[in-house]
Amino acid sequence: MPDNISTNRENKALSDFLSTVLKQIGDQFDPAIVSEFHRMKNLRERVLTDKWTGGPDNSTRVIYRQVDYDHLLALIHNKLPVDDPGFLDLHFTFVTWGIRYGEYEKVRNLLYYLDQVIPDHDVNGRARFYYHQAKLKRVTNQFARSEYYYKEALKGFLETDDTVNVVKTYNFLGITCFEQWKTREGKEFLLRARETLEESGLKQTQELLEKIDINLGVVEGMRGKYQDAVRIFDNLLQRMPGDVTMNRVVVLADKGKALLQAGAFQRAEQVLRSALRGAKSLTNIRWIASISLDLAEVHIRTGREKKGEELLISAFEHYSSLSDRIGIADTYRLFGIHYHNLRQYDLAANYFDMSISMHKEFNNLLGLMEAYYEYSQLVKKQGDTFSQKRYILQSRKYAESIGASHWEEVCNKILSTIAE
Repeated sequence: MPDNISTNRENKALSDFLSTVLKQIGDQFDPAIVSEFHRMKNLRERVLTDKWTGGPDNSTRVIYRQVDYDHLLALIHNKLPVDDPGFLDLHFTFVTWGIRYGEYEKVRNLLYYLDQVIPDHDVNGRARFYYHQAKLKRVTNQFARSEYYYKEALKGFLETDDTVNVVKTYNFLGITCFEQWKTREGKEFLLRARETLEESGLKQTQELLEKIDINLGVVEGMRGKYQDAVRIFDNLLQRMPGDVTMNRVVVLADKGKALLQAGAFQRAEQVLRSALRGAKSLTNIRWIASISLDLAEVHIRTGREKKGEELLISAFEHYSSLSDRIGIADTYRLFGIHYHNLRQYDLAANYFDMSISMHKEFNNLLGLMEAYYEYSQLVKKQGDTFSQKRYILQSRKYAESIGASHWEEVCNKILSTIAE
């Protein structure tokens, strides 16, 4: 993609991030901070713009937004002492939305700062730090470290009887276990989250309950029970309002993926298009990338290679902006399928090799299972039955490791057709 378009996208993401944080500061904390921010922003930009003839271009606007971010943090640090009750709330607001908008380097720096200023005797504050550290590790594919930090957070939340955060942590522990294909343990955490929430008698927990049920649907899809997963997602959609919320986008995306995996391509495309519109309206880069990738697969599986390639390029750009190497590895796998379909076999093999290599970096067993399977289909087309069997055996090995019995069955059927 041309640099000016990439820069414009970077500017929009950072602008949306700042706008969201400013709105929350104004609504929930101190409107005076927002007023002072805008006063100095306007003055600063009038002076800066004079330095560039013709007004600021896209790259300059990104610089402006970076300055805005530093200015906003400085305002908060000047107005709120570390022991102010709103200090941690405001910083964790920055962290939450920074993760949502893919501003991971800013989040790392904020968490490093918070680790220095939150004292050990603030048990709940330390637990909140561990919770957000776990979240950052999870979205950057460091799943074992994420699990560790969630368990550290859970200790603190249990000690301080913070029921809402106990439930949230159980929920995310479930997700993190799924990412490592510890599906039984993950489901236990989710059921514990649901049980704790129901026993607590807390009000206004509908959104949290939705998130738990979403993940219970995901685990059914991971086990190959796609119809059960779709049924759970449909029930969730019926309970949700029609407004575009992140939970609704996630349900649509997960339902679309289950339909894709079940081979219901027409229905999957319809649902994924709706999910992508929602993700774009909320500027959630991670979900835009994920949904684009699934939608690309629908097009490639149904022979619409040109549109599929456009969506693959879009997914690749978004994953690259997030430095999400597992996402990039999945994109390479689909590029391999794409070039296989176009009979450009050397290119296809090259993309499968890259996908496998990157998945090995993270010991991503699911990605390896899928990539080796697709590689086997390529060499089969080329008449190389020796390599076909070798790659199918590798795919089956990883399927056994993660307990994907439905995938093992597929591999065994193929192996039974390959002559010795």
